[in-house]
Amino acid sequence: MHRTRTWRGWPLIAALVVAMFATSAAAVTFPAAASAATTADIASLALDNVGHKACQTNSLGTSYYYSSCTGNGGEPEYWCADFARWVWAQEGVDHTSDLTAAARSFYSYGVEYDTFSTSGPQVGDAAVFSKTGSDPTTANTNEIHHVGIVVSVSDGQVQIVSGDWGGTGSTQAEFARSSSVVKNAKISAEPGFKSEFGRYLVGYVTPVGAIAPTGRRNSGSVVYVPGNNYQVFGIKGQAGTSGGALYQNTWNATWGGWHSLGGNLGGAPAVLYRDGRYDVFAVNDGGTATTGSVFQRTYQDGSWGDWHSIGGEFNNQYGAAAIYENGKYHVFAVSPAGTLMQRVWNGNWGDWQNLGGVLHGTPAVTYTGGRFDVFGTGSNGEMYQKSYTPSAGWGEWHSLGGDFKLGFGAAAVVDSGGGYHIFGINPAGALQERNYHGSWGDWLNIGGTLTGTPSVTLHDGRYDVFAISPTGGYAMYQRSYVDGSWDAWHSIAGDFR
Repeated sequence: MHRTRTWRGWPLIAALVVAMFATSAAAVTFPAAASAATTADIASLALDNVGHKACQTNSLGTSYYYSSCTGNGGEPEYWCADFARWVWAQEGVDHTSDLTAAARSFYSYGVEYDTFSTSGPQVGDAAVFSKTGSDPTTANTNEIHHVGIVVSVSDGQVQIVSGDWGGTGSTQAEFARSSSVVKNAKISAEPGFKSEFGRYLVGYVTPVGAIAPTGRRNSGSVVYVPGNNYQVFGIKGQAGTSGGALYQNTWNATWGGWHSLGGNLGGAPAVLYRDGRYDVFAVNDGGTATTGSVFQRTYQDGSWGDWHSIGGEFNNQYGAAAIYENGKYHVFAVSPAGTLMQRVWNGNWGDWQNLGGVLHGTPAVTYTGGRFDVFGTGSNGEMYQKSYTPSAGWGEWHSLGGDFKLGFGAAAVVDSGGGYHIFGINPAGALQERNYHGSWGDWLNIGGTLTGTPSVTLHDGRYDVFAISPTGGYAMYQRSYVDGSWDAWHSIAGDFR
């Protein structure tokens, strides 16, 4: 059956800088989940509610799941559809007002918007189940009575989070009051009878308007090495895996061509260079759509070492950011809940530190004069900033405005005069830039048709931005700012689907 998917990327004096930033971007509460979230965010929210009941506070701090506690004449009702609808609605899925407390309303939704399928499940889909069916392929759609959220797809199996599961009692109210949100055991992805559910799997309904995550294999990173030498990295898909291998291309008067450094990676890589040594940090593909650990690989003394994990649990649709300063590595990544996490190496790795926020894309980080600034896209599509100074520690998140595509990442550099240059990709795929020189200027449109996370390098007053273009066969593209103006986008080849 046909299915469609809607695709919703310089030293200054520290106290003076803090004051300037505070006047231009007032501290705000970081926004909770809003419209146009990714399908991975749908899975993450479903998982966040495991263990919650019909009449309890949900993971967002509000009461119940629609009418889960009151829809049965003021008593709890069968609420699997209430839960699935609530998850979709919180993450900005379109047309959730068409859904009801009846599980079959999800099937009707899929038929209406042409997103129902009996194959090819994706994370964030609703899986619908029927009471009856003469065989696995002719399940009776009129008897659909259960729906859950797909949270992982791997090796021909799906894992589903179900509301209203495991209840007891002889009445609807008794069962619904005692049931909870449960992460069910993995089952075959093919329609048919499933022992745990005791029902026929009818098929899958794709949420309209949710973004299929785009950090994976649609992102790159670049470092500039003294001597007019660019090192560009990107993640390219591998046959038989859901992750991708890291690829490298080197410029030294001409581009040398892409070659693989291996790995099974999800989001955008972070690359550091110092004294002939490269360190790459990236979130690996952990086998689900929402989790992975940060892995590191190092080039030193003329050869690459092996990939090794530095731990954590992160959204593998997004990538890592990293800074090396004064003998320390500072690595940043985004948890499945969207919070920014940091880990510091100072002879050995410390614990992961939670810096809060709700990010929807790969973060960018800058460092100068003891100050760290992290930038990332919030759930409302605006760019956010969080800063650290030795005297004050980490401050609050501040909005820098703009309109960016959720799931895409940020890039940032600081120039020799203390100016910040922040980049992101808007919903139309165009590169946007905002600069800070004593105060923030307007967002500027640099153009392009891009996807994923851009990267930027700065040397000798020259900016080079690298990003992947879906209209260019998912090749890596470069655009440079030289002598006061931007040149044209041009391809440096590759295929990073």
